Amino acid sequence: MILMESLANEAEPAVRRGLTQLISNVAKYTFPQDWPNLVDQVMQLCTSPNPVHRECGLRLVGDMLNNFGTALKPHYVTFYQLFQTVLADPSTPANSRGLAIRGLGNLLMGMFGDKNLLQYKEAIPLLVISLRGCLEHHDEDTIVHGLEIFNDMSECSVPILEPYLPMIIQLMFQIAGNTDLEVGTRTAALDSILFIAEFKPKSLKKHKLDPTILELLFPILAEPEEEYDEEETTVHREAARLLEGLATATKTRTQFFNTVMALVSAYIAGGPYQQKAAIIALSMISQPCGDQLIEKLDVVLPVILGKFAEADPVVVHVAGTCLSRFSQNLQPEIIEHHQQIIPCLFHMLDNPSEHVKEQACSALAAFCNNLENEIVPYVPDLVPKLLMLMNHPRIPVQDTAVTCLASTASAAQDHFLPFMEQVLSIMQPCMAQASEDRLTLRARATDCVGQIAAAVGRQRFEPYFQTFMDLVLDGFKLNYFELRECSFLFFSNVSEILQTDFSNYLHVVVPLVASAILSNEGFHTVVKQKDQYEEALSQIAPEADERESTTSDMIVKTAFLEEKVQAVHCLGAIAENTGASFMMFMPKSIEILQSVEEYFNSDVRGQVVWAYSCFVKAALKATVPNGRIAYQQGFGRNPAVPEAVLTVSQSAMNYYLTELLCEPDYEVAVMTYEAMQELIDLMGPAFVEPYMEALVERLKLYLKRKAECQDFAQEEEGQEEDDDEDADQTVLGATLSLIAELAKVGGASFDPVFQQLAQEMLTYLKPSKPLPQRMQFIGGFAEILDNLGAPTASYCTTLAPLCLQYLTEEDDDLKRNAAFCYGVLVEHGGLAMTSFYQHGLQVLHPMFTTPDITPEAIDNAVGAVARMILVAADKLPLAQILPLFFEGLPLKADFSEFKSVFRAVNALWRYKPDAVMPFMAKLIAVVAQTVAHKERYEISEDLLQELSILVKSWVNQFGAEVQNVVASLPAEQGKAFMELVQRPTM
Repeated sequence: MILMESLANEAEPAVRRGLTQLISNVAKYTFPQDWPNLVDQVMQLCTSPNPVHRECGLRLVGDMLNNFGTALKPHYVTFYQLFQTVLADPSTPANSRGLAIRGLGNLLMGMFGDKNLLQYKEAIPLLVISLRGCLEHHDEDTIVHGLEIFNDMSECSVPILEPYLPMIIQLMFQIAGNTDLEVGTRTAALDSILFIAEFKPKSLKKHKLDPTILELLFPILAEPEEEYDEEETTVHREAARLLEGLATATKTRTQFFNTVMALVSAYIAGGPYQQKAAIIALSMISQPCGDQLIEKLDVVLPVILGKFAEADPVVVHVAGTCLSRFSQNLQPEIIEHHQQIIPCLFHMLDNPSEHVKEQACSALAAFCNNLENEIVPYVPDLVPKLLMLMNHPRIPVQDTAVTCLASTASAAQDHFLPFMEQVLSIMQPCMAQASEDRLTLRARATDCVGQIAAAVGRQRFEPYFQTFMDLVLDGFKLNYFELRECSFLFFSNVSEILQTDFSNYLHVVVPLVASAILSNEGFHTVVKQKDQYEEALSQIAPEADERESTTSDMIVKTAFLEEKVQAVHCLGAIAENTGASFMMFMPKSIEILQSVEEYFNSDVRGQVVWAYSCFVKAALKATVPNGRIAYQQGFGRNPAVPEAVLTVSQSAMNYYLTELLCEPDYEVAVMTYEAMQELIDLMGPAFVEPYMEALVERLKLYLKRKAECQDFAQEEEGQEEDDDEDADQTVLGATLSLIAELAKVGGASFDPVFQQLAQEMLTYLKPSKPLPQRMQFIGGFAEILDNLGAPTASYCTTLAPLCLQYLTEEDDDLKRNAAFCYGVLVEHGGLAMTSFYQHGLQVLHPMFTTPDITPEAIDNAVGAVARMILVAADKLPLAQILPLFFEGLPLKADFSEFKSVFRAVNALWRYKPDAVMPFMAKLIAVVAQTVAHKERYEISEDLLQELSILVKSWVNQFGAEVQNVVASLPAEQGKAFMELVQRPTM
């Protein structure tokens, strides 16, 4: 009571505010037991004729609602009515109006998530009207607080905002578009729209607000702007960020894109600032609407490139930014336009604007990373321009130039040699920099040298190795995360070219890597300190102070995590590259990996998965010829595994099984599958046989889509369903690939296990299942059964009718997988498939005659017919089949089918040569083209030998005719054919 009287009588505003806070803190621990009439006393202040008392009362109500939690809920209606009265009264002073708005926000937050919140929904239009009044009086502090209320309510599951979204959006744009307001107020309004877009995208769709928002946003993007610092928050930047956020969150992306493009078309024809708005819009949607923009790239790209001829620097400035973002976000399709873009980027590097040069450099980095061999023609012009940028006054431009040089070296390989010495001479002083502002440059240079080493190879880099190795090791004296990260990349690259000769540095490098993996240096704990009012409260009510626990937040530096990721990767790389020499470090290295097996960051866990596979490969290199165990197909018949390999592989497999069970990140789970598949290929059944029961249980869990990382069902508003579908398909695809690998090494002995998995797989082939799943699983069955062999016969009666049905559907990808599966069933199913031959030919026939069918589908149809010829030529109408069969050759996309095609042709030549004779010229041309590109067709030495025997028989029987056909072929193909004829018989 004394405190309340003091508050009522205090004349100094600052003291009144302090007393209000103190009363609120005391009451938090004394209401209602020891202060039952608190609310009545506060309401007396709020309804007092004295405006100062009313202001104190409103401030106190707001503080109490903020501090008391749910203790005041019985009085919410009373307070709500109070706020309504205050806000509806036009004579309410600005301070009291602001306090009422803040109090109303605290009240609504007190009901957050409570379905009863809807009884206060009329507060929303009242709040909108009140904020419009604040806008007229330029009460910007209250406007910002009001916007924060909308932000909080956007996150609420109770749809309190939904009925009023049009008026809310209108208000926010009235604020955002008002150039008389402070930048912070305007950007707060834009942020609030983004909140609504992110948390209520379905509501925006329901009210069809996207077009309205875009129409109101473009004028803001088109406002003239002053020069500003790169780190400064501006209205333009927030408006652009909002546009990108809207594009990301929208539930109708194509419609959204079309609306943006209509506005772009209108604005691009206007003055410089209108053009700027249009180009910024294209730039900001390039990531979320990338698929749609790629389809329009032939139209949009010339417009952007044409803007570099504009005299107005504003247009050139944003065009540079746009081209840079296009180059990064529209990969890989934009690579096809490199002949248009890269000369333009070279021109941008000569632009007087430093911003334009910087954007050109960023765009070039994206192209250098993705152009691969196509970068070679640009290297003579590109590298000198990048080296000129090393003299640029801004260090970030030098950083990007070094990144471009690294990417160029990696892509150009030997074509970088003419510049190697010059570039290394420039990198060397960069790697000696020690001032803080140049450590990023030193880090990038370190990575660049490592990439150059990997590109040019050991012989050319070895003379420089020791100089740069000393510089890298010296850099560890500097406490800089990114420099250590790039040093680990350097170690990975040079160990790859030096292989076992890197062993001399293991005693230095391994401890450095281990230290980074085990380090917690990047963690920072922020402890919340008591403020002055909490200190005062601890003197008045000590028991309250005891109840308060210190709160803290854990902050993790991104650079620290990136360093740790590369450290784990480096440990795996140097283990694999040095092999036997690393074995003395293996026990401790396994312990180090085990310390981060359950690390909170998924990128670290993913590298742990990879590093374990490298450890196994290192042990194999150390103990087994060629790093591969010789095994026979089948479980239960394989040689003993060396003890060193067994120890490491057990650690790896135990971790992989745990990961498959507990891993929440689907990408890490996929990496685990891929690592297991690689090690099964190297070790055979021995890697998995002791763990088969546990592995099968996990495979079944994934096929049922119940693994920890397959929690795609609970979609939050704003999530992209397509992203979930892609993730789901990726995980299931990895699961099927591992099963296929198990079938490959197990053969027929894997069938008892596969029978358990097949039951789960068949559920994805039901007609009700989505097309991508049916396509994926019919292909999965084909891969697995092709490896399984003879037991395929037991699956024919179930799968053959499904294949025949899928072959009649419209989707080419489904048909190609069905054709592949049908061919596998024919090849391995024996008598079980004879009853399906006639129907099979009927549904395969249209695949050879339908226009515009994909090459992959035709190739798989050819493969299916080849298998039918191989197994049952006597039961087929060859006179009708062979013209179509040979018309489908040569293979155009799925070159893996060539083995089946060759075996069919070989069988026909042996047993039914008359049927082949009309097609000899075609056959010779097909064989010539195939052997001319034998790498593409993945033709083994054994298959080449069989081909040689076949063509020699043709030459022996039809010498002159064969010579005439060969003479008509392109020179490369004719030469390849004759080399095959002259190949020694083994």
